[in-house]
Amino acid sequence: MLPARFWQLADGGARPALRLAVLWHACYGTDGCPDALLPPDRRAELAAVIGTEAEAPGYLHGFCGRKATYRALAEDDGGFQDRFTCRSHVPEAGPRRDFAELTAANELDLARLDPAFRSRRGSSASSPASAP
Repeated sequence: MLPARFWQLADGGARPALRLAVLWHACYGTDGCPDALLPPDRRAELAAVIGTEAEAPGYLHGFCGRKATYRALAEDDGGFQDRFTCRSHVPEAGPRRDFAELTAANELDLARLDPAFRSRRGSSASSPASAP
């Protein structure tokens, strides 16, 4: 069974690589969930399995320092802070859109499934009653 975040992206017209990325996006852990299946120095192995087009958005999602990155996301020249190296870089428009789509689908799915997530995020997070 595929998670709702996959179907949210599919229903929204996301390309197949981004739909695949949402299934692997937490492979490197995330700023909010640091447990990783693979360390970042093994990116090539995952890319060999799912393709570089699907691996790249997942890596971008996994490596970003959320506070710094989310603050600058809407700015064209806003930097993404790498939580592994603490360096910042500015992705081009395509990867920024992928990041935003993947992150939104993931957050909506978490809000739908996890009462603790909704509690931490407040009443603005979707409730199970309002989820599809």
